[in-house]
Amino acid sequence: MTPALGGCFAGGIWAVQGRKENDSVVLLKIGRGYAETGFGMKGQLVLCGSNYYEQKYYFNEEAFGRLPQQVKEELRIMCVLFTEDVGGALFLEFDPEEGLLLRTECDENDLLYDEIGSVLKAKALQEEKRELLESLELYYRVFILGQPGKG
Repeated sequence: MTPALGGCFAGGIWAVQGRKENDSVVLLKIGRGYAETGFGMKGQLVLCGSNYYEQKYYFNEEAFGRLPQQVKEELRIMCVLFTEDVGGALFLEFDPEEGLLLRTECDENDLLYDEIGSVLKAKALQEEKRELLESLELYYRVFILGQPGKG
């Protein structure tokens, strides 16, 4: 199985895409002049995710429970609408080195999954939700990693 040839980078926020294979996920992350494959890379922390197949939404209340309710609701709406539109699953994850990752995946046999649409939708989300996503990265750096905020 070949990973989906997709991904985008805008404003410091990665979008990665992959297909499930044998109960694992193969990702292709493209940007900054290199490609890398992997899943569950050490140090990644899931913020939230939505899964079209299971019709479920997940929010990491333990790590991000102090976020305002309005932000939590905006994340829920954003993730669920994404998966309703293109299918598959969407996860927002933080990586200590890369920052916020938007990761999409789908089942290998899902012929209805819109790979091109998922990349385009991820790019659109990055533009439309730029302020929210940058604020979440700042929250992660300051409150999770304990780094000083930009002054």
